[in-house]
Amino acid sequence: MTRVKSSKSKCSKINAQDDLTKRRTVWKQGLSNPLLRSWSESQAPDEIAPKVLEVLLGFLGSSKRSQSGGDISTTEPRRTEKLKDLLIGINKLTRTLEQEISSRLQNNSLSPERLLVSDQDQITINQAGGEEDQTRIASHKPYDSSDGPISLIFICGNDLNPASMSDHLLETVATVNSLRAEIDRLRYGETPTLIYLTVLPKGAEQRLAKALGIKRVAAIGIKSTLISEKLILRQIIDQSMKKLYPWNKSSDSFDSERAIGRSRSQETRYILSHIKHYKTSAPIKSKSKNKNKAGK
Repeated sequence: MTRVKSSKSKCSKINAQDDLTKRRTVWKQGLSNPLLRSWSESQAPDEIAPKVLEVLLGFLGSSKRSQSGGDISTTEPRRTEKLKDLLIGINKLTRTLEQEISSRLQNNSLSPERLLVSDQDQITINQAGGEEDQTRIASHKPYDSSDGPISLIFICGNDLNPASMSDHLLETVATVNSLRAEIDRLRYGETPTLIYLTVLPKGAEQRLAKALGIKRVAAIGIKSTLISEKLILRQIIDQSMKKLYPWNKSSDSFDSERAIGRSRSQETRYILSHIKHYKTSAPIKSKSKNKNKAGK
């Protein structure tokens, strides 16, 4: 015996579906973060941006001369070696930068005396404080940049959809630069290799992808080992690229105090707050239901 659903239950389901589809547009307000930086600070001037792109394309294409009559046996290994020193893609760049931040923060958690102890001092500390103390010191060695730290980052910001895909790189690069300046220069007396970041003009993504032989490329990071070999890349640094420090204006000249995040003689500079409007939706309340509730 089959059951026949009543028309009342069918109507209730239809009404429930109508309630889900009937929604109105709602604009919600929110304050922007006063500590965030703007991409305009890393945007190369209009007259320089195309030159920066051409220099980068020339650098990436220098290993593809085998296609135009070069010796394949010598150029192909060079191309493979060069690609190893390139960080291609936002995800790979983000992971590498975050690993460096994590490593440097762990190193910085110990006092300067304990970070700079010798092997003999570690044995002495081990005898006094136990094996656990020695293991902790051994695991917090200064950040190893022998493989070559990231020095240049190019973002195809004008080709990204959505453009917010790369917004986190601004703060990440600023944090890395601050840690490099604080730990390398102030603590170990080394000259820090800071990261220069710039946004490439529209259409750069397709041209870079073609030069690399891949479908898409949103960002490229270049290690310092490649910059030392290519003098032409230094032209990019001299012409347009900027170091990013958190919460203060960029400067072409290196200042250790400003690199830490603030000057001792000046307070932190905050960006003026902006009210942002977010577009969302909300269900439309039925007037008949409101009347029924009021009658009860």
